[in-house]
Amino acid sequence: MQDEQNNSAFEDKQTAPASGEQNNGAAPAEQVPPAGPVMLPADQMPPAGQYVPMPPYGFPPQPKKPQGMGIASMVLGICSIVLFFLPIIDMAVGVVGLVLGIVARSKDREGGFSLAGIITSSVGLLVGLLVVVLLFGLLGTLGNLFYSNFYSGMWY
Repeated sequence: MQDEQNNSAFEDKQTAPASGEQNNGAAPAEQVPPAGPVMLPADQMPPAGQYVPMPPYGFPPQPKKPQGMGIASMVLGICSIVLFFLPIIDMAVGVVGLVLGIVARSKDREGGFSLAGIITSSVGLLVGLLVVVLLFGLLGTLGNLFYSNFYSGMWY
């Protein structure tokens, strides 16, 4: 109520010339809005107790880019690390994860999932390759040991 009185008093001061001033037919001075909160007229106010939604601020949210290939690459990379003891499956899963990660990274440079997929798939491939090398090395050593002991007469 007091704000309404302040607003109406402000308007009266702006529209009526001061007692010693002459307007001389010039256009009235521009009205400057009052500082502080301005009350809406009673007919524009919402009913009491109702929520008045605020208008959104800032920019509208941008749609997210699909990251399905990046996520699939990361999951396959993790699977290739976990399945290190099955070299053939590990290599196949690692290669597919690496290819998906590279394709996803080429489409979207900001994707963290695709980078994680490339890294985990590469680690899975390296671990799988290391297991294959160690397995063949172990089998070769055991084969030489068996062969040399068998033909040396130790097994008779």
